[in-house]
Amino acid sequence: MMRPLNSTAWAALALLAVAAAPVTPGAPPPGAASGAAGAGLRLEVDERGKLSRSIAAVTSDGAAGGKLTVHKPAGATVRRAFMAIASTGYTGTPLTDPITVDGKQVAMMNEVATGIGSYNYFTEITDLVRTKIDKAPAGGVSFVVAEPQPDLVDGEIVVVILNDPAVRADRSVSILYGATGPAGDEYQVSLAAPIDKSDPDTRLELSLGISYSFQSGGARQDSTVEVDGKRLTGTAGGADDGAPHDGALITAGGEGDSADHELYDLKPFVADGDRSIAVRTANPSHDDNLLLATLTTSPPVTGVTTGSGTGTAYVGVGDSATTGFSIPACQEDRVAAAYGCVGDPPVMPYPERIAKADGRYADEHRAVIWGYTLHEAVADANAGSNAKGSWTPQLLQAEHATRLVTVSLGAEDMRWSDVTYWFAQCAAFASASSGAEPSCQDVARKRAESMRPEVRAMMSRLDVAKRNGATVAIVQYYNPYNTSDCTPLSAIEQIVTGQLNRVLGEEAAKHGFLVVPPAPKFAGHGAGAKDSYVFGSDCDVAGVPSAAAFNLGWPPSFDTPTGRAFDPYPNDKGAQAQADQILGRLHAGVDK
Repeated sequence: MMRPLNSTAWAALALLAVAAAPVTPGAPPPGAASGAAGAGLRLEVDERGKLSRSIAAVTSDGAAGGKLTVHKPAGATVRRAFMAIASTGYTGTPLTDPITVDGKQVAMMNEVATGIGSYNYFTEITDLVRTKIDKAPAGGVSFVVAEPQPDLVDGEIVVVILNDPAVRADRSVSILYGATGPAGDEYQVSLAAPIDKSDPDTRLELSLGISYSFQSGGARQDSTVEVDGKRLTGTAGGADDGAPHDGALITAGGEGDSADHELYDLKPFVADGDRSIAVRTANPSHDDNLLLATLTTSPPVTGVTTGSGTGTAYVGVGDSATTGFSIPACQEDRVAAAYGCVGDPPVMPYPERIAKADGRYADEHRAVIWGYTLHEAVADANAGSNAKGSWTPQLLQAEHATRLVTVSLGAEDMRWSDVTYWFAQCAAFASASSGAEPSCQDVARKRAESMRPEVRAMMSRLDVAKRNGATVAIVQYYNPYNTSDCTPLSAIEQIVTGQLNRVLGEEAAKHGFLVVPPAPKFAGHGAGAKDSYVFGSDCDVAGVPSAAAFNLGWPPSFDTPTGRAFDPYPNDKGAQAQADQILGRLHAGVDK
């Protein structure tokens, strides 16, 4: 049996490849073919506060390593630090021997394959650099970055996020990482407040990190960038932070690089009053690797959505249960925030977990909105725009999916979390210990049936994705209450979710869509269980009838514009349970 080659052996082969390569660095070797395009950049880091940041790139041409310099403002301290690593194009092997920073090894994490026969990596290095930077005086702080096989690695990019006492207004530093598709990727950035370009604290800055690009002697290996439809640059790329040969082609927009063209001020390209920015990148030469984008903004970023809506492999469509927010964590604002909530969600929602767990779905666009109803989804798709916010309607996004669509809609139409409403409908049962009164079942059935025309309209739009070759998975709803500890609540909710799931299942079957019931995963893990999968937890049934009749706020709940609501949304374990159930159904052979 042939033994697999280690990184040292690959380094020797890389030297032969370099010798046989064309004279122009950063170009495909003769006969080389690009693989599948990269899956695009994904938001990996989003820090907010009185922050500054330092970005620098380096390459290593020898065992001694290269010098990377971080710029520290007076009094600043490290909040977090990250390193992105790009292997050399067309060498065709993952890295196994770790990069070192001042002799300390960097874990090779978050491996992403590019479309040019190389691999990218992204790792937090806070613990490797914090002490040295925090103890240093203001100014440049240098590190030695060494590559065990320099010919296999184009270079490294470091982003250090600093708590900075000189910064007066809140900023966000958002890092997107991955491997862009050469045909183009799009990013919608939502802001916490309208842009005011006259405000001296306003900062709208974009830094790009690019490898395997060369711009000299007539070579034009460029990436283009557009902001809100206006051309920002047509010449992103080059080896500004490296050297003019394969294995050293690296550039990143940062401080102290007079020749750097990858650090951009976005203010001239946006308008006062805007609360979102659209950024689009493309690489016409189809052989560069755009692996990193860092946004430093004030007003701070509240959300970043990725994907152009064309050719997206996986589109996640959904309501509150797919945002990752709990009721108290969500500050609702559909205009400012793509997901309908300003702030950071306490958990990663299931579409992101699916994208991370299975590479087939890594090219993911999550089109979800807190409180979004099925009625709104259909109306917005028919109108061609959202009634609130500048975001493309969910069902129109889904029509572009090529691999997978997951859909979680309908619970908000059923007033799923409205405890007061359902106690009023089922009051006779709430005070009894045996089966539900027929009136409770009738109300739930009638409400679910009233949704059927819009369920059908939604399914018809999802047929477009199916014709693209995508699997359409209709995700049903779980009972958020634990059976043994919350018997009245659980029984009522079983009726509500049962009627909703019945209609969703019946209509999905007519279209040949996959139906995913998360209820089996949640059984025994609802509110009241020691190991709850939802944010709501208290199920003390004492005083239920009077609390329901007089709106006394039982169970522990939260005021909303329409009344009181229990918090049935999935916590971290719940979101993982949803992802596991969906992936289990897909891996069972249903997916293509």
